[in-house]
Order: sequence, then structure tokens, then C-alpha cells
Amino acid sequence: MINGPIGIAGFLAAARSVPERRLTHQHRFDPFGIVLSSVGLFALVFTVRSGEHYHWGPVAGPVIPAFFVLTVV
Repeated sequence: MINGPIGIAGFLAAARSVPERRLTHQHRFDPFGIVLSSVGLFALVFTVRSGEHYHWGPVAGPVIPAFFVLTVV
């Protein structure tokens, strides 16, 4: 109920205060970076969501600790 007006006010404030940028060079698509960040975010979300359920221990092996290490890497 209150989120709509606050979101609109924030959008309008950002549109007025953020300077316009001109692109000076072309940007490249980085598929390796996208895959790497997707794997890291998946590992983080899986660890946080499933860790407490499995008491932060191994699930059919050291899955939760391994996903935590994968998140850090």
C-alpha cells in the first residue's frame, strides 16, 4: 500500500538527480562472468535457505559446507 508512492518518489528523485551518461565505448557480453555469478548466487541462496533445515551439516556428503565454500570462491 505504501510501497507504490515511495517507489514512484524514489524513481522521480533518481531521474532528476542522476546525471545522464554517454557511452564512450561498446560493452561486451561476458558469458563466463554471467555463469560464474549465477553459480555463486545459487550457492549462496541454497546455503542460506537449506543450511538451517539440515542443521548446517552434511546432506548426503558435505553438501552445505561445500556450497558455502563455493559461494566464497
